[in-house]
Amino acid sequence: MHKGIILLLKVEDKEEIIYRIKEFMKEYEGNVWDWYVIGGRWSGTLNKNYKRFYELVKEKNIPIQYYSDIEKKETQEQLQEIWIGLGEKSINPIIRDSFKIW
Repeated sequence: MHKGIILLLKVEDKEEIIYRIKEFMKEYEGNVWDWYVIGGRWSGTLNKNYKRFYELVKEKNIPIQYYSDIEKKETQEQLQEIWIGLGEKSINPIIRDSFKIW
């Protein structure tokens, strides 16, 4: 079973949030889970455009079922165009590496 955990912290910069998350996780390491990634598979799901992005991908019949679909340059460009069209500036949630910290 997989579970998403949201930890809300008020911080000044990226380094501080990474430090605070790691400090929080020390207590649970090996007891509740054996690894974690800041963000991970659910990274970006709180973005206001996340749901609309997937709706548009479906409406435009862009194939994303298999990794081989997503690897295609044409598909990546289409996905990014939709994401930018929603006013976003980062890499869209489908093609970005969810295991990298921002």
